[in-house]
Amino acid sequence: MFINSKYFILGYRVAAVVVIVFGLLATLGVFRGEINYYVFFAYTTQSNILVLGFFIMLVVKTAAMIAYGEEPPDKNYGFHPVAAFAVSFAILITMMIFWAILVPLQWGKINLMVFSNLGVHLLCPLLMIGDYLLFYKKGVMRRRDPLAIVIFPYIYIGQSFALGLNHAVYFAPLHIESYYIYPFMDFDAYGGMVFLFILALTAFFLGLGYVCYFLERRFAHRSRVYS
Repeated sequence: MFINSKYFILGYRVAAVVVIVFGLLATLGVFRGEINYYVFFAYTTQSNILVLGFFIMLVVKTAAMIAYGEEPPDKNYGFHPVAAFAVSFAILITMMIFWAILVPLQWGKINLMVFSNLGVHLLCPLLMIGDYLLFYKKGVMRRRDPLAIVIFPYIYIGQSFALGLNHAVYFAPLHIESYYIYPFMDFDAYGGMVFLFILALTAFFLGLGYVCYFLERRFAHRSRVYS
């Protein structure tokens, strides 16, 4: 199939790198000539950078295999599947929290249909999730592997609380009158309730991760049965 062509896979990944780079530059304000370095504190930006780094690694490994004439097992160009699953969920969190929580809270205050928004909140997530769905062999993860999806978000939570509890950075340049970028993490406003919010989000995304895991296993089993 054309979609399984190693050249198509390489082209997809190179295109993803280009789109994500331009999305990050647009969000940073480079094209407006008004660079706002505070955006680097946002989970959105950091998760996009994570995906960008992962795609660069995929491009290098895919290009190297093509250049040296190597064929991976089962012609599978899905490198580091557990890491890919975790990175896919890291950016899925960006997409879901933005569109399901932050957009309703700021409805009418932000322009959604601009590339600086769509690039980081929609295109980057869809490209990463698409890569995982299209190019990775299913059913290879172990039962504990989906737990990896909490690693990056919890690193970010630790960073956010380290800054917020010490009132180290005030986010007025992002039009946020708080020491926390995200309102559901604002300890000054909500106190210990923020930990309930975080636990609820953790339970939701871990549950979703395991749903995907079991669906993968079922799909892989059916593929073996009918192959």
